[in-house]
Amino acid sequence: MIEDLLRNTLPLEYGITRTNINLTVRTASGEFEEGDAKACTDCKKKFPGRAACNEKVMKVDAGEHTITIVEHEAYLNQFNGRAMANGGRCDLILFNEDPISKIVFCDMGCCMERYEASKRAKARKQTTDSIKRFHNKESGRNFIIRFTDKQLVFFRRDSALTTQPLGPVRGNVNRNTQVFIKTPISTSTYVESKEYIDDIQVDFVIINYPNAYRW
Repeated sequence: MIEDLLRNTLPLEYGITRTNINLTVRTASGEFEEGDAKACTDCKKKFPGRAACNEKVMKVDAGEHTITIVEHEAYLNQFNGRAMANGGRCDLILFNEDPISKIVFCDMGCCMERYEASKRAKARKQTTDSIKRFHNKESGRNFIIRFTDKQLVFFRRDSALTTQPLGPVRGNVNRNTQVFIKTPISTSTYVESKEYIDDIQVDFVIINYPNAYRW
């Protein structure tokens, strides 16, 4: 259904009649991780000290579900200059259909603590504009309302986080001090709020890598 929606129905409602539409859809199960390859490559060029980074920004524990993943930003980039591409574009859309329960509009970001507020605001806009893009047209709205749980998620990684963060060692005061210094405080929690976008009730979630988002 998602392929027909994104290749045919939704573009037509936005006045797009081209047939050669590129779309990447894949599935994942169990625990999986995702990252922004281009952003990570640019980051490593700018900061050689981050060469050991594993280039992952989000971790998902799908449990027993099979999750469909849509490369949403890449999909929209081909429509630059058209109304369908106006506004923010989140990185990925995740959902599960059996049973139909949840759809998640995801934006990923890696930043230092002091830039977290601006990155959060950007992620909120990217995900909000993305769900509105569906909701503004009948086919997209009919797809969205099938899901009981609708979430906008900012997957954030602190750029100070090492590939394998230090762990505490019983009785080793010096090492445990380093754990406290090197592990960003924001990696321990996620923040959630409930709100309405138009007439859609959504949860806005911020989760910090390496914590796993539990489906």
